[in-house]
Amino acid sequence: MLEAVHVHEHTHEEHLLPALQTVAPQIQNEVQEVSVQYTGQSEQQAIDEIEASPEFQSAGTDAVNRGVREFVPLAEADHTSGEAARRVHAFVAPMINGICEYAVTNGWTQQIPCEVCPTPTPTPTPTPTPTPTPVPTPSPPTANDATNVTGSGFTVNWSSVNGATGYRLDVSTSSSFTSYVSGYQNLDVGNVTSRNVSGLSANTTYYYRLRAYNTGGTSGSSNVIRVKTRSH
Repeated sequence: MLEAVHVHEHTHEEHLLPALQTVAPQIQNEVQEVSVQYTGQSEQQAIDEIEASPEFQSAGTDAVNRGVREFVPLAEADHTSGEAARRVHAFVAPMINGICEYAVTNGWTQQIPCEVCPTPTPTPTPTPTPTPTPVPTPSPPTANDATNVTGSGFTVNWSSVNGATGYRLDVSTSSSFTSYVSGYQNLDVGNVTSRNVSGLSANTTYYYRLRAYNTGGTSGSSNVIRVKTRSH
């Protein structure tokens, strides 16, 4: 195998050396054109100034880019259908075929394709599982006026929202909902459009709002409804 590598790299050398001899003078000229003004500095100081100059950096970048443009296509061609690939194949193929003949004769499990071994059966490509379409978050519901108002409770009402699978209810004595009536903070009331609220104080003002939800998320809050319980 080491000899195969030597064959391969020697072919690269034969192929790439003429290209290097073509571009080398161009690269050398560009670098030699970079200079700095002599102000009494030492030779090393002048070299340091040249290497730090934008012109020198640009010449270096151009040299690299020119090398890439000249050599990479040649090297890639050698590795596919070029002379290096043909020489290595001619040298290595008999070795591989000899190994495969021995493997077939002795019942080894095939590991690599070759001219002696049968073509392996391709592994079927699994069918990808389709990605489920995301469920959009529902819109906020519209809260409606309370009904069945008594001294200790009332019925909250709201309009249904398309795509919602349930609703959450807030009840508070504060219009800004800085506090909540016990048991009525983000209460999941299910997929309905009304809910009885009980255990409240008489002659007291309350506020309620709702949010719709589904597997895609929870909506923003609805409008706020104000309701005052009756006196006893």
